[in-house]
Amino acid sequence: MSWQPAWEVNGDLGHVRVSPTVLGTPLAGACLEQLALKTHPQVFPRDQTYRPLRFDRWDTFPLGLVRDAVTAVDHGDVAASGTEPLSAVAERAVAHAIATLDPAKDVPAAARSWAVRATENLLEAAESLRAAENLEPGPRHGWRIVHAGDDYRTMELASWGLSYQRGDGAVRELWLLRMRPLDELVLPAQTVAAAAFITATGVPTEPGERPRQPHCRVSGSTVPAELVRIRLVSTADGADRIVWQGSPEDARAAWAPHRPLAGALTEGGSVRPGRSCIDCRARHVCAALPTSPGLLGLPTYGTHPRSLAPTALATYRVCPARYFLTKVVNLPREDKVSTDAIRRGNDTHRWLEQAHGRGIACRPEDLPADATSPGAVAEAAGLEGKDYARARPYLLQHLAHCPLSGAVQAWPERDVVVYDTDADVTVCTRPDLLIARPGGPLWRETKTMTQLPAATDRQLLEMFPQLAVAVCIVADNALGDPRLSLDSGPGLVELELLSAEASRVAGYDCADEATVHAARRAAAVAADAWHGDDTFATRPGEHCAGCEVARWCPDAFGGASAPAGSVLVIDGVRIDAATGEVIDAARTARPPTAAEATAALAVSTADPGIEDPPPF
Repeated sequence: MSWQPAWEVNGDLGHVRVSPTVLGTPLAGACLEQLALKTHPQVFPRDQTYRPLRFDRWDTFPLGLVRDAVTAVDHGDVAASGTEPLSAVAERAVAHAIATLDPAKDVPAAARSWAVRATENLLEAAESLRAAENLEPGPRHGWRIVHAGDDYRTMELASWGLSYQRGDGAVRELWLLRMRPLDELVLPAQTVAAAAFITATGVPTEPGERPRQPHCRVSGSTVPAELVRIRLVSTADGADRIVWQGSPEDARAAWAPHRPLAGALTEGGSVRPGRSCIDCRARHVCAALPTSPGLLGLPTYGTHPRSLAPTALATYRVCPARYFLTKVVNLPREDKVSTDAIRRGNDTHRWLEQAHGRGIACRPEDLPADATSPGAVAEAAGLEGKDYARARPYLLQHLAHCPLSGAVQAWPERDVVVYDTDADVTVCTRPDLLIARPGGPLWRETKTMTQLPAATDRQLLEMFPQLAVAVCIVADNALGDPRLSLDSGPGLVELELLSAEASRVAGYDCADEATVHAARRAAAVAADAWHGDDTFATRPGEHCAGCEVARWCPDAFGGASAPAGSVLVIDGVRIDAATGEVIDAARTARPPTAAEATAALAVSTADPGIEDPPPF
């Protein structure tokens, strides 16, 4: 059965490409139409509204850069002598890989630094393993199964990694690369089985004439494999682990039970908005994705399509480069700062997620005083001993404010995705708790703090951008679930602040025009600079000591760690320089920047009670 897309499309529906990675996607809650679109690389939904093509100027796939650099060394494109340090070889190999990229793309300096180190680690691992196993480089583009059917469909099974073989190819190895330490990483069975089957029965191929076209088989004979190995290799330290080994017959047997899944993924099905919408090619035309023109109150269409987790704006506020490298490029992070404040916040949220998932109010008996016997909720959250003892005082403060009562439907930590068509931004956020109440939906955020801020409720909107965006989403009736519709009543957004000795709940009526107007202004001011930024400059300072990617940043502050009590004042918000924790609003107001004034004007000149009609 061939795919019948939910949208009008351009391109070739007859070309299907399935990878082990796509096969490993958890299907529970997945959007089957998005998965089908992924397996049709030449298909593009047809937009009924003209949109100029705009692209990110940055290459944001550093692992691909590393794979290309190692391949260049393996196949002699970059010479490597036995006397030259591998670090120097890696430097030249990465430069070679960058030179082969799309000339319109730039590579961030920090990503290049990481890629050089990762390439060096892989070259060292390859040197050792190739000597031990008597291996040599395999096909440049690996092995691939390409089948041209009688129904004019071209079907590919394609894996991605580094390929090695012994002698004439009777022994084949596929290296699956990971950016982080392997630790206890376990790959889905279908991912491993697909990789083994492709490596065992595939043939060397070359890419098509144009991107996304099917690969073509390389001319010449191919020796059938006799032994196949799938090896996980970490770029962090070069560590490796064999995750599968066997004969081609074993590979066929391992693949057989998963074969129907490959076909099913190409056929589509239910449409379900979620985090996959962030990079989905159909987000402009998908009727299932909630849309809210002007959600963020931004005056321009931006430089290119973007996605935004509103909590990340706090990171951008401290250092644009840190935001970019951790949230967009996704460089591996070092746990440089793991303070009591961070651990306390994580533990509290884990406990609340389990407690609220029961659908009943939190009770004193859920929080026993004995940390050696912390109760069923704590056990379900994986909290014990000192972790539970650290979070308990804050959780006790929550009891007076738990919003669950009566027969209500509640969803802790549920994804909310909304597409702002005016700004071309897909907003993806995860409320701590959503409740469908008879009087309208309730969105609750919870923060633990060493000391409660003195800021007003209005100032809290500016301190926590995700709070302002939440008010805008609820006010726009964009939660995307009939059970959370404003038809049942006006929505309410709450911020619950917990310390060990006190607590506070700030409430925002999403039917109040002045409240929504203030939220729109706060969201626009918080997002405006980010929306137009395509340089993501570094902002070095004491906070570099706690940055997870400072190791790769060429401008990282080289001084001592920020002393306890050091405070940054950025965009009117006081922030702990050592931990990044938001403390309070600035004691003295500062004049708005030009960008903020523009964003505020764009919001203030519009009637906050009237929305422009959707552009399509």
